[in-house]
Order: sequence, then structure tokens, then C-alpha cells
Amino acid sequence: MKKDILIRIYLDRKYLLTFRILMISVSAYFLWEVFIALQQGHTMVKGSESTSNQPSFYIHLLKYIFVFLLFFWLGTGGAKEKSN
Repeated sequence: MKKDILIRIYLDRKYLLTFRILMISVSAYFLWEVFIALQQGHTMVKGSESTSNQPSFYIHLLKYIFVFLLFFWLGTGGAKEKSN
């Protein structure tokens, strides 16, 4: 059975810390968008408003949560030091 592989990025040591900080900063934006949407109870997607009792509201939240998780993973465990 093939071993499952998550996304991994290998960088030189001098770029690794900067990359991690950048990815965590980008992920914070998406987490903030989820927090604001849950707090206000509505979102604006391409000019149309979705309230919390519509399925599109939760689909939009899931999209932002998945993008947050992607960037958070790259900032924490997805970036590794390149071996020579």
C-alpha cells in the first residue's frame, strides 16, 4: 500500500523562517474572515449576500477554512529544510 503524502515544500535554511512566517500570516487572514462571518451571521460573495440560514453561507465558510488549513499547514509542518 502506498504511503499517503501531504504537501511538503523543501527550502534552503535561509528562506525557511521567512516562508513560515509568511504562510502563517496569510492563514491568519482567512481565519479572520471566518471569524467575522460567524460573528456577523452573513457573508458577501460576488455581490450577493448569504445569511447563516442559507447553504451557500456554510459552503463559503468551508472554502475559507480549507484555505486557512492549507496555509497553516505550510507554515507549520509542510515546510522543511532542503537536504543537500
